[in-house]
Amino acid sequence: DWVLDKDAADALVRHLMDSRAFLGDYGIHSLAKTDVAYDENDVDNGGPGACVSFAPAVVDRLYADGRVDEAETILRRLAWLGECFPYWGDSQYADRKDYRHDTPLQLNIEGGCLAQTIIFGLFGIDMADDFSVVVAPHLPKGTDHIALTGVRLAGLTFDVCCTRAEGTVVTVGGRRISAPLGGKVVLSPRTAKIVK
Repeated sequence: DWVLDKDAADALVRHLMDSRAFLGDYGIHSLAKTDVAYDENDVDNGGPGACVSFAPAVVDRLYADGRVDEAETILRRLAWLGECFPYWGDSQYADRKDYRHDTPLQLNIEGGCLAQTIIFGLFGIDMADDFSVVVAPHLPKGTDHIALTGVRLAGLTFDVCCTRAEGTVVTVGGRRISAPLGGKVVLSPRTAKIVK
């Protein structure tokens, strides 16, 4: 939940989504490009880029808040990173495919944050208060199909496929459970049901 009221949160997200301030072609800037403290030599905190875990965490928060368009706008800027891991450092530039070379933190755990964003943000996989698993994927614009296989959570192993034609199909224990595009599939160790 936002600590800010809705108007302040909306203004903050609008500012974040401004390509003149924070959005780069390959990520987001940690400090607005127009800020007087912007420091070209401080990749992760001074502006020209961000820690590898920062942009995916922002995407995850936007998905959780229902700001799907904004989440996709940033996630598209990060898709190229999958071809570079695990041999990248702890921070990357926002305007070019490069990273901070003068870091002792090569190949650190932050790289897993992008996978977490895809699983929990893009695929909408979440654990409910009663320990059931909620699956509510967000099919990105211009994409007809996304799939994730072998997800293991809460004692369940399941696959998720989401297409424009079929909606969401979750396969668990040889059983296929469907929901329309934008719907949710809720799984528990005992039952599986659709929540629209």
